[in-house]
Amino acid sequence: MYYRLDERVAASRPPAGISRDIREFLAGYPSQPAPSSSKDTTNLPSDNLTFYNNKSPARPSRLHCDDLHESLRGDYDELEHSHSFIQWLFPIREMGMNWASQPLQPHELTALRSTPSALSRLSTSYSIMLDFYGLQLVNPTTGQLARSSVPAPSPASSVRRYANLLRNSHNFLRITRILKCHSEFGREYLNAPFLLWVLVEQARGELDSPGLKSSMDGYWRYCIRNDDEREWVVDRINKVRRGAEWTEDMYKEALERREKTGSFAEVAEEKV
Repeated sequence: MYYRLDERVAASRPPAGISRDIREFLAGYPSQPAPSSSKDTTNLPSDNLTFYNNKSPARPSRLHCDDLHESLRGDYDELEHSHSFIQWLFPIREMGMNWASQPLQPHELTALRSTPSALSRLSTSYSIMLDFYGLQLVNPTTGQLARSSVPAPSPASSVRRYANLLRNSHNFLRITRILKCHSEFGREYLNAPFLLWVLVEQARGELDSPGLKSSMDGYWRYCIRNDDEREWVVDRINKVRRGAEWTEDMYKEALERREKTGSFAEVAEEKV
């Protein structure tokens, strides 16, 4: 079983030359106020906590979490053109474009990470966005992804969804948020499989627009707080950018290796 480190721990080897928001994320947001030592959170902002517990609605939609999921799933026009749901489905400790939403608070994170129903809803949020991007989660344990199984010309096919992703670059910002959210909620193990699948597609000539590559190389690949895992992913991307091979079989083997050993690193065979 893959041993999942606590992804809330700040990275100890942050890479040089990265953007300020990624540096803040990797460091665990040191510029933000320290969490309150009081156990009484009654008067603290808790919009994300109550939303993910399905007790209060998102704003401005006025839909509770389960209803918002039902409303958004498969509605590709709404997923593309609405800019107010992503902050609710993937809360992070940064303000987004929806001023009716609230940045994630430390006490909310502590409570949500220990609430199975809330984590299940987060999984649903990820599933909805993967489908929107033409992807499906085929192994929840390892995070392995694959293309949507829906054939073209259906709007749900990977052909149509990939084209939409490349055409609408605001989705690149959404993906950065999703990756950061996973790290905050103890689901950072999903980030590398996402990145490495995109790399598989790029090696095939898909998802290789300059804009997407710029976001991937400048932001996405650094949204991993585990230093060893981030550095392995960054190195793999760099090698493929220089012409190295990266196939779907290699992708699967890497995820299986991490599941068995806790690391992507290949262990050299001992010489007899």
